[in-house]
Amino acid sequence: MRANQSNLIKWRTLLGPAPILRSENLAHYDEVFNQYAACFYPQDFMEFMLLTEVVDATQEVKREPNRVVTRSLCRQPGHPGSSMLDPLLRPVTVVTSAAIRY
Repeated sequence: MRANQSNLIKWRTLLGPAPILRSENLAHYDEVFNQYAACFYPQDFMEFMLLTEVVDATQEVKREPNRVVTRSLCRQPGHPGSSMLDPLLRPVTVVTSAAIRY
């Protein structure tokens, strides 16, 4: 049985405001949320929470291009945060099983 509209409203209220930045559009977040809800029909609070995680992750992925710009600006010589970010932004070496000799 699908949760009724009043349950969806109650659960969204319980979780607090949407995790969006001031530069983002709340109406867009709500529309994405409603489209996912129409596809997955959350039947209980747990399914609703999983749906919320998917929508929030979608929102975060949309922010990624902005993070790349911020990261490149912070890497500029002389930027106050550049030395602090170095350990986090260091390239990662991926070792595959093909590279390991047994």
